[in-house]
Amino acid sequence: MKFVWLVGSAAILAAGLAPSIASAQAVTPKAAAEPASPASTAYPTSAAGDGNTVNGYNQSRWAEDWSKLCDPAKRDDFIDALKCVKLTEDGKSYVTFSGELRTRVNLTTNPNLREVQQ
Repeated sequence: MKFVWLVGSAAILAAGLAPSIASAQAVTPKAAAEPASPASTAYPTSAAGDGNTVNGYNQSRWAEDWSKLCDPAKRDDFIDALKCVKLTEDGKSYVTFSGELRTRVNLTTNPNLREVQQ
């Protein structure tokens, strides 16, 4: 009985694989398709290269160019002098200083937490 079941299973398996083997051999290469057209929209400004630059400030600090502030006539603010401190007379080498202030307040209250009365 087991032998008949095994032979029957082998016959069904062979019959099931025969079309796939035949079709695998009959595949012919197709002509190369034309390349896809490029996307019609450009990348957003923040993703193109160094990111957005607004009023000289950039998301990527290395992309900021403060060389225009080496000329004292182009400075609008008293802090602009810190953006271009000349290291040489010709102004080709300069250092830029900046700062950052991160204020933070932590207030934790829980009216349900009380001291235990003894």
